[in-house]
Amino acid sequence: MKLLNKSFLNNKFLLIVSIALVRVLFVAFFPSSSFDFFPNDSREYVELADKALAGNFDFDIGRFIRSPLYPLVIAAHKVVFAAYWKIALIISQIILSVLTGVFICKISRLLFNNETVVLLTGCMYAIYLPVFYYVYSFTSETLYLFLNVGSMYFFLRILDNASVKNVLSYALFFSLAYLTRGEILLFLPFAFLIILWIYQNGKKKVAEVYAGIILTWLLVTLPWALVNLQLHNEYLTSSNGGKYVFYLSNSALGYAEVVEIPPAGTVGSHALLNDYNYFNPDYDSLIGLSANVKQNAFFNSSLSWVKQNPYKFVKIKLWNAINFFSPGLTIAHHPIKIWTLMFIVTLPFHLLFFVGLFLAIRTSSVTNHFWIIGYFFSILFFLILFLYTARFRAYSIEVYYLIYAAYAMVYLFQNTRLNIWLSSTTKL
Repeated sequence: MKLLNKSFLNNKFLLIVSIALVRVLFVAFFPSSSFDFFPNDSREYVELADKALAGNFDFDIGRFIRSPLYPLVIAAHKVVFAAYWKIALIISQIILSVLTGVFICKISRLLFNNETVVLLTGCMYAIYLPVFYYVYSFTSETLYLFLNVGSMYFFLRILDNASVKNVLSYALFFSLAYLTRGEILLFLPFAFLIILWIYQNGKKKVAEVYAGIILTWLLVTLPWALVNLQLHNEYLTSSNGGKYVFYLSNSALGYAEVVEIPPAGTVGSHALLNDYNYFNPDYDSLIGLSANVKQNAFFNSSLSWVKQNPYKFVKIKLWNAINFFSPGLTIAHHPIKIWTLMFIVTLPFHLLFFVGLFLAIRTSSVTNHFWIIGYFFSILFFLILFLYTARFRAYSIEVYYLIYAAYAMVYLFQNTRLNIWLSSTTKL
């Protein structure tokens, strides 16, 4: 018995409309404004866009220098749509979210060549809240997710056919994603190792692919790097916030954020949001340093804390790992009813991802799934060693869970007694 009617399986338009409709309804009924998701981040992005329009490309926000692409996208919307830039930006992000769904379905087809899996992937993507929760927010998640998934699609195309078109498409999407959020760079060593493995008998081809990716990345990031070289005497190709993020996680502040979380309403709870100096007495003095030395100062301060508190450092890492593998929201950071609800809603998708990955490796070549294994470990490394938040996990990797969750559902349906029973009942 076929799971679904072929005419419905082939109706891509209906799936795209469904994805768009869910996001439009979410935006229409969401009770807050686009600035309320992450107020500080949103206002900083808009302020940077205004600075860019005034000809000032110093994107130093005090803590670090922000990546440039999202503020420039906001600036472009202000130029084109003037007073209507906010609604135009929301519409643009809805469109990007829909296009992300298209890429996810394309990846599903490349991996499994099964239209039922593709359709189920799209349906899951349409309704899975973590992958579109930020579509209404004036922050970079939606843009980054689109560029990340687009880059991964073309990366998989390279593994099948390392044509100039596929290599340059991957390199362009990857470079733009990097200019949005720099952590995607952690996947590049895995990507290069996978390419080397796939084309191990064609060293010249490997060299050409590497050269295409690196040269494109250098060219795309060059203008921003030169701006920072002039302004900050630092050849900075995206953001320089990595060491600051490391400091936030691996310090007394990070310990309070993850392990010994202050009760709501206490001075410590307030300080987690508004007064980092309460936990880290050197914070205010480090913030006052110049941009080209500040990050190293944050990093050295963090290393000093780790040396003095190795046990606390290990506990932070363990709790980051627990949070990473725990579906839904970050533990102990939300009202218990909301946390429980999100845990229950997202748990099946997480479990099915691991089941689907296991089944996919067992039923085909593990080589076909090196990409998700490599990407999974790059994100795991970032979120455990640096700063874990459910927000980071949602926009970086959870979208790929849906592909393997869909495969698990189809595989289990087709290979269990349920399918036999349904097949027999249709004959009655």
